Amino acid sequence: MKETKLTWLMLVLLLALTAPARTSAKVLDAHAAPKAFYASAVKSAESLAASQGDLEKLFERGKKLFEGEQYKQALDVFLEVVRRKPSWPEAQYYLGETYYHFERYDDALKAYQQAVRLKGDYFEAYRSMGDTLNALNRYSEAITPLRKAIRLNSEDPYVYLYLGNSYYNSNQYTESVGPYEQAVYYKPDWSLAHFYLGDAYFQLKMYESAASSYKEATRLKPDYFEAFKALGSTYNELEQYANAIGPLKQAARLDPKDSEVQFWLGNAYYNSNRFEEAIAPYEQAVRLKPGWAQAHFYLGDAYDKMKRVDDAVREYKEAIRLDPGDVNYHFNLGVTLFNAKRFSEAAASYKQATLLKPDWAQAHFYLGDAYSYSNRPQEAVSAYKQAISLKPNYAEAHYGLGVAYMKLGNKTAAMEEVKILRNLKPALADKLDAEINKRPTIAGDVL
Repeated sequence: MKETKLTWLMLVLLLALTAPARTSAKVLDAHAAPKAFYASAVKSAESLAASQGDLEKLFERGKKLFEGEQYKQALDVFLEVVRRKPSWPEAQYYLGETYYHFERYDDALKAYQQAVRLKGDYFEAYRSMGDTLNALNRYSEAITPLRKAIRLNSEDPYVYLYLGNSYYNSNQYTESVGPYEQAVYYKPDWSLAHFYLGDAYFQLKMYESAASSYKEATRLKPDYFEAFKALGSTYNELEQYANAIGPLKQAARLDPKDSEVQFWLGNAYYNSNRFEEAIAPYEQAVRLKPGWAQAHFYLGDAYDKMKRVDDAVREYKEAIRLDPGDVNYHFNLGVTLFNAKRFSEAAASYKQATLLKPDWAQAHFYLGDAYSYSNRPQEAVSAYKQAISLKPNYAEAHYGLGVAYMKLGNKTAAMEEVKILRNLKPALADKLDAEINKRPTIAGDVL
């Protein structure tokens, strides 16, 4: 800036020395006029230099206010600097940074755009422009300025992270991996970059790599809740349920009110066959999020494994109340009721399952069993026949149908099922044959 001021002063002096004298109504002395003009020019140049110096001081004051997190005062200063000198790229940049702090992203973007128009190689302004476009959810647009920033400075980890975010949030997960890898290369101790890289790997189903990145993030930041949560979820995806328990327990300690963590911890215990331990996190999940049907359903499963029938039935029914269209909720309720020998209630649940999913052969078969054990053999026959129509080689359904025929006194039809079972499952054929031959027929053979 000092060189600029000197050049301007020299220009003014040159103009003063070479400018022709002006005539006016009042005739000046031939020697006095150039001297007066020269003195005036010197005074104007000195005033301008002082003004420029004041503006620089004002700008530096704005920077100090910004660095001291006095953003409101900093904004007022930068607005004044830009008003007085709109062609100053650094002032435009800092104005954008201050707007960004206040989440005035549109205003920030305009300031950054003006900065790069004034200074085409302004790395920081391109970087911030891309980050701001990300904040505005304009991810695809952010890619160009961020790539421009990388061309200007290929070793800045932040610009790589922002570019990775642009690709990731545009669902271009494969493209996001490279920038995230560069971010951790240039800043190996940056836990956030490792975490985001893990997210990209996770979306690509590269679970081993995702787990490695999340694990590194937790090593670098031992209180990194999101990383512990993601690591546990990733181990669940890898079916490494025992490994999932540790990070999920740590996540639960860091944030006891996160319902997803409790749910996933319950899953890790359940899938490790530690059903009793699964109950507490599932119970916590439904306390934190009472309207979560799936959590009630899984809690019901855990109760069922522990033979807590009434508790299981209660949770299944709550899941159904919250989401009556989920066929699995009705089906599992039917299984629990059937195993508790509450066959009529089980039949009602299985019936609902078949209505929701008419092509599910197993549901029709289980419905047939519930009817059969409820001494409703004619309804059982219909259910078994439906199961067989959907799955002709369904040996268990053929066996159940044979038993239902026997209950109806139709030995001939029952023996036909024995013949079919000889080809499908001989052991069941023998079992059904033994059932038939130990029971007397009732009032002849009835279809």
